[in-house]
Amino acid sequence: RGWLDLQPVHERVLSYALRFNQDTGTFYFDTILFSAIKKSAKTTLAASVACWFAENCPDNSEIFVIANSREQAEGRVMKDIRFHAEKRGYKVTVDGVTLPNGTEIKSMSTSYASSAGSRHSLVLWDELWGAVTESDRRVFEEMTPIPTIPHSLRFISTYAGFYGESELLWELYLNGVGKDEHEEGRGKRIPELRDLPCWVNGKQFTFWSHEPIAEWQFDPEYYQNQRLTLRPEAYLRL
Repeated sequence: RGWLDLQPVHERVLSYALRFNQDTGTFYFDTILFSAIKKSAKTTLAASVACWFAENCPDNSEIFVIANSREQAEGRVMKDIRFHAEKRGYKVTVDGVTLPNGTEIKSMSTSYASSAGSRHSLVLWDELWGAVTESDRRVFEEMTPIPTIPHSLRFISTYAGFYGESELLWELYLNGVGKDEHEEGRGKRIPELRDLPCWVNGKQFTFWSHEPIAEWQFDPEYYQNQRLTLRPEAYLRL
């Protein structure tokens, strides 16, 4: 029906990361970095955040899904968003999804010129490890949360990157995680989520997991087969 049953870890993380301050009209965090291993439902989770946000934000809001290419944005996160929208009876076109209240969800690639001047309430970044160029960096800087929209939010779902390639993701990683994860990490552990790989640093919330977090991932045979078919560094990353 276009709805997602959250895994316990997903539910705990999102319940904390997406807390909203009714008094100020803002989220406690404006940047959420969610990184986990292969098949942790990262893409579907990002799509669910977009749909949840769209159905609760003010009328005529703008939501963007940004990936390394237009095809990637359309083929992954937007595919799940469109599925939910069709089940809900929203308007679905080649340009994106429009809700009855005028809120739009659109996809775009990292093309700097097309992102300038947008009034985005929510920006979702899929697989930020692929953001390696100056153009990618400029789009990221252009699409940061904006002060004229107090509830503006940025959600990043990604694999780990390749060391020395995406300086953008590397900087977010060090800014987000704690010293128990990396000696240069600047984040602090969250008492309520101490058993999970979660940290906060200012307005950034980071979940960076190296372990299975969903019920379908606990299959030793699967990981044994992956070890046989992947290079060691690829296995560790994925």
